[in-house]
Amino acid sequence: AQTALARERTPDEYRASLAACERAAQRMTALIESLLTLARLDAGGGAAPAPCALDVIAADTVDLLQPVAERHEVQVTADCRPAPCTGNAGQLAQVVTNLVDNAITYTRRGGHVRVTTASTSHGVRLDVADDGIGIAPADLPHVFERFYRADPSRSGATNRTGLGLAIAKAIVERHGGTIEIDSRLDAGTTVRVTLPSAAPAAARA
Repeated sequence: AQTALARERTPDEYRASLAACERAAQRMTALIESLLTLARLDAGGGAAPAPCALDVIAADTVDLLQPVAERHEVQVTADCRPAPCTGNAGQLAQVVTNLVDNAITYTRRGGHVRVTTASTSHGVRLDVADDGIGIAPADLPHVFERFYRADPSRSGATNRTGLGLAIAKAIVERHGGTIEIDSRLDAGTTVRVTLPSAAPAAARA
């Protein structure tokens, strides 16, 4: 904005400056919203847990992110089998959104992202798998740290805040679950979330 106001410019130059300001504002908004989410989680805020279906949450999230996948020329498919759990549906939707959005971002054009849910003897499970660029072994132990970002030159993802996985981990652990990542360079990444199953009465409800 200061550069644009420093002297008289053409309409095209003003438009370019406004577009740059808008991009910067969007990045700041995303960062602030992420920090507020983490602050609320740290403070134990949020709605009381209730019966919900992880499979429905995952399927809805995949539908919502299809336009993003199309822009990246990435195919996203879902195989969502019943996965009843107890939790905050809005927060769990944010977990799925962060994981699927990451998978789309770090998958090359023409790649594939697979989202699956299932019930197991250990609880309900969500897997988000891609055949993208993968994570370097040196980065893998740090990916859940706040503000940590791997080398952006490999993916071109220069506008990430480094908070998406930290938020996902905080939400999953608040729900009594676990989140794990298995990744190989240039072969792809799988993120697995396991949550406690809903009690039988809650599942029927």
